[in-house]
Amino acid sequence: MEDVNLISGVNSMYIYQLNDKTYFFFGDKHYSRRENDCESQLNIKCDDFDLSYNKINYNGSLCMSIGSLLYTMFIYNNDHNILTDFYLESSFTKENERTALKIGYDIMNRKKSLSNYNSDIIDHEFDSVSWMTLIEFVMEPCFIMEKSKCPFFPYVRSHYVDIRSIDGGTPIDTDLFILFDLRKYFKSNVSDIESLIVFKKDYKGLLNFLIYSYKAILDAALNTQGFDYYMQQFNNLSQYFSPKFQRFFINKLTNFEQMAVIRNGLRMHRVAAELSRLNIGDHKLASAIKNFIYDSADKKIKNLQKHHPNGILAFFDMEWGTYDYDDWYYYMDETINEYEDELIFMGALSMDAYTLARMFLFNDSENIIVYTGSHHVERYSDFFKMYFSVLPIIETPKLPDNMCLNIIDLPKYFDINKYRTYVKNKQI
Repeated sequence: MEDVNLISGVNSMYIYQLNDKTYFFFGDKHYSRRENDCESQLNIKCDDFDLSYNKINYNGSLCMSIGSLLYTMFIYNNDHNILTDFYLESSFTKENERTALKIGYDIMNRKKSLSNYNSDIIDHEFDSVSWMTLIEFVMEPCFIMEKSKCPFFPYVRSHYVDIRSIDGGTPIDTDLFILFDLRKYFKSNVSDIESLIVFKKDYKGLLNFLIYSYKAILDAALNTQGFDYYMQQFNNLSQYFSPKFQRFFINKLTNFEQMAVIRNGLRMHRVAAELSRLNIGDHKLASAIKNFIYDSADKKIKNLQKHHPNGILAFFDMEWGTYDYDDWYYYMDETINEYEDELIFMGALSMDAYTLARMFLFNDSENIIVYTGSHHVERYSDFFKMYFSVLPIIETPKLPDNMCLNIIDLPKYFDINKYRTYVKNKQI
C-alpha cells in the first residue's frame, strides 16, 4: 500500500509535539462529508467504511477518509495500550442514551447489525452529514456517561466538549451568546407592526446586554467566585423587557444555569470548575487560558465596533416612518441573521476554554486528538503558538469549501500506514 498523504472529509489539520505528547487538531466544515472531498476533487478511491460501518474497505491508495483514519488509529492504540484522549465537538450529556440525533443513531445501529450485504456498495445515506457528526454515530457507546461499552475502551478516552448545549430529552442551548432560540421567538411572536415595535425594543435590550456586558458573562463562566451574584444581576435585567420577552430571557438564564456545578461548597459554571482543577496543578497555564479567552472576546467586540462606525446598535435607532410592516419585518429578520452570526464566535469561547482546560487536565495520555469545527481548531493552534512558543510539525489551515488535505510529507510525521496495516490484518 502507498503511504497516505491525502485525508478526505476534513477541512484543516494541525499536529503538535509537546512534552513527549502528540496533539492532533482536526477541523470540520459542518456540512456534507462528500462535498469537495478527495474522491470528488481528484477522482480517486479512498479507504473508507463499508456499508456496515464495522469494517474498512481498503483500496491501497494514498487516501483515507478522516473517519476510517480515526477508527483504525483508535483500534491500534487500544490494542497497544497507548493512552489516548479524544475530544469531540459533541453536546454535553449526563445520560446513557442520546436523543438529539436519535434518527442518525438508529440508522447507524441498523447498518451495524447487517450480516449479509455487499461490502463493495458505497453508503450514501449519510452523505449530507459531516464526518465530525458521523464519527459520533459510529462510536455511539463512547459518547455517553457510561463508556465501558465503547469498542476502544479503556485506552481511548472519549470526551464530549460542546458545553454550549445539553443532550438529554429536549436539547437545550446553554450559552447566552447563542441566539438560535431568538429566531423562533421572533417568528412566533411578531405578526403586526405593534408587536414588531415591541420586539425591536426587547431585541435591542438583549443585544445591549450581550455586547456591552460580555465581560460579565465571561466572568460568570470562567471564574470560581461570584456565579450566583452574576445570575442575580442578569435576572434583574428582565424587568426592562416586555412580559413575553421576560419569560424568554429568564429561560435563557435558566438554561445557562444548567451548566452550574458545586465545587468545594461553591456554585460555579462547569468551565470555571475545569479551570479550577487545572489551576491546582498549573496556575500559569490556567491563567493563560482565561486571558486568551478574554483577549479573543475583546478583539471580536472591537472588530464589531469597527464594522459599525455609527454604533453597533445604530439600526435600532432608525426612524420607522419610511417603510411599511413587511419591509421592517424583512430588515429585522436580516438583522437577526447578522447578529446571530456575529455572536456565535462569542458563544464558542466557553467551549474553547473548557476544551483547552481538559486537554491539559488528563496529562497521562500520549496522543491527544481534538475534532471540532475549523474555527475552534484555529484558536487551539493559536494558543499553542502563543503560550508554548512552539510551531506545529504539520499545519494545513482551513480553506473555504475544501474537504481534502493533500500533505506531501505527511508520512514523515504521521505514520498512518501503521494503523491501517494493523487493522487490515486484524480484519482478515
